Amino acid sequence: MSSPFQVNLLLTDATGYIGGEVLSKLLDHPKSWVFRITTIVESEAKAEMLRALDVNAVVGSPSDESVLEKIAAESDIVISTAGADNLGAASAILRGLKKRYEGLEQKVPGVFIHTSSTGVLTDDARGLFASEVVYDDLDVDQIASLPATQPHRKVDLEVLRADAEGFVFTYIVVPSTVYGVASNKLVDLGIQSPVQARLLLRASIERGQGGMIGPGKNIWGHVHTEDLADLYIKLIETIMREANPGHGKDGFYFAENGEYSFYQFGTRVSEGPCGVGEGDGA
Repeated sequence: MSSPFQVNLLLTDATGYIGGEVLSKLLDHPKSWVFRITTIVESEAKAEMLRALDVNAVVGSPSDESVLEKIAAESDIVISTAGADNLGAASAILRGLKKRYEGLEQKVPGVFIHTSSTGVLTDDARGLFASEVVYDDLDVDQIASLPATQPHRKVDLEVLRADAEGFVFTYIVVPSTVYGVASNKLVDLGIQSPVQARLLLRASIERGQGGMIGPGKNIWGHVHTEDLADLYIKLIETIMREANPGHGKDGFYFAENGEYSFYQFGTRVSEGPCGVGEGDGA
């Protein structure tokens, strides 16, 4: 895809926690002029602010399959940073990319970077133990052995099937728990959410007390939001240099830079609300 010309790029959920960080880095990129960025937002007010940043903001529902298909058909690269379980949205994007491919005289596959989650690796520990299985995104057979019943797997498999058809190169980014307060121009403008409210965190704050399942021995990875956004950027740069990063079944990219037990998580959450007078301990 190496080219002196501009690249049409669709970024879904560009005002979200992950998507906003990716968009900010694209706008600040030394070669930002290469990207003609399109996104879909529900608010005309946010659309106007994004247009002022030279982003083509389409007002509509980000889950509208007909809109996704139409814009994807006009895009060279699609980055989906929302809805790891939204099969309809992923399928619409893939239909659009297939139309793009079929309409080209010179058949060059498009690019689809899909965001899954390490939830696809979950077991049934229920806090009782820490698994000794270590997953490696270079171990193709290990990832291929994941059952179709795993969380997020249904969408991942649909993405892999599209790559196998040959009309698109697919890359699946697999973040662990994403943390950090986003700080960029989109946050300053009030366009992007700076934090991600995790289910356990929200429940703990509502109860005024930290919690966990069982003794909390299960272990999970974590990654800072900026490090995760850097992964998307590095992946895009590598693709555009035609350096042939692994795609399809070879194209899983785990994002993590540390780990924690759910006991540690529950304890920290308990300390946090207590520190501001919202709880009475775990």
